Amino acid sequence: MSFYKPDSLKEALTKALDQAHHISENPDRLQIELLEGSVHALATPGLGFQYRYEVAVGVLDFTGELDEIMIPLLVWLKRWETSFFLNHTQAEQGIRFERQVLDDEAANILFTLKLTEAVGFEAVEGGFEVVHRKDPPLMNTGVAAPLHQIYANGELVAHCDIHPVQG
Repeated sequence: MSFYKPDSLKEALTKALDQAHHISENPDRLQIELLEGSVHALATPGLGFQYRYEVAVGVLDFTGELDEIMIPLLVWLKRWETSFFLNHTQAEQGIRFERQVLDDEAANILFTLKLTEAVGFEAVEGGFEVVHRKDPPLMNTGVAAPLHQIYANGELVAHCDIHPVQG
């Protein structure tokens, strides 16, 4: 069983961190695990429901700055988990993280966040099709493109081309 969002997050972080940290060459250095989850269904028409779950993300033997992880993560959240920015309770809980120092240069960065995935049904001939709905984009960029390249001190620290350019 696979959920869309953890797979999408792993792909986004791999692309964002790959240039400086070669994550695609060492895929074991980026771990994403589903910790626990629940199913929420209300007495509304149809059989739609929502998965709510917490994921743990580990970037192992990391030699960069925390911003290199957090900025692409926040960009990803803004696109794929809009409730993170719209729900004050969820925003206040934020992203919990810890840093385990390995030596003078490297650390394991571990963080957890809560995600949701809505599931609905669409009528098809003879029955219904299960549909995993993606959150609609929150980002209204007007004339500017979303943050696809992020620089710190003149150096490219993150690059993302997961979500399509809109606007």
